[in-house]
Amino acid sequence: IPRESNYLLNARHPEFQAVVATARELEFVVDARLE
Repeated sequence: IPRESNYLLNARHPEFQAVVATARELEFVVDARLE
């Protein structure tokens, strides 16, 4: 996703940033378990 689109999405939906952060944390946990 281009940074411009991401910025607009965050501007319209502030909670989107929290959702992305949660998804990244879950990804990190899954990667740790796989390793």
